[in-house]
Amino acid sequence: MRLSEARTATDAVEADGVLTVSLLYHCENDETPLCMLERGIPFGQMMELRGVAEGDAAAVQLRLDDLDFQMLSEQEGELRAAVTMEAVVLRDETAEIVKDITPEEEAAPSPMAGAVIYMVQPGDTLWKIAKRYRTTVEDILAINEIENPDLIYPGQKLLIIKQIH
Repeated sequence: MRLSEARTATDAVEADGVLTVSLLYHCENDETPLCMLERGIPFGQMMELRGVAEGDAAAVQLRLDDLDFQMLSEQEGELRAAVTMEAVVLRDETAEIVKDITPEEEAAPSPMAGAVIYMVQPGDTLWKIAKRYRTTVEDILAINEIENPDLIYPGQKLLIIKQIH
């Protein structure tokens, strides 16, 4: 089975292809008891997918699930094929993520000790703690010998040394 073309339409993915079938059958001729017929059978398949728009990129895979052939007469046969189509549709979109930035007025530094023992609170991250104490995540990690910055827990005590600017 070969996919010739895949395209998107409004709320659909369409695919065209060719199913190549080789049929081995018993001939009436004693000199050539077996005969083989090979044919390419064109097909088209459509999958409804809500939200797809014409021009979206589609990656389509086809799979032959079932194939059945029946002789109808000496000259005629019927071939039935069940083809499954899988599609992934991609679309480039531009979206405004940051709508407004309001700079906070930086408060005058309050007199604070150069080193503090801080107890981690629920919802804290090292980035939030570093920002609060005007230091860096890297400094907190190094001073407290923390290997994984994602593994801090409420109640944990951290030594914080403020950077002087």
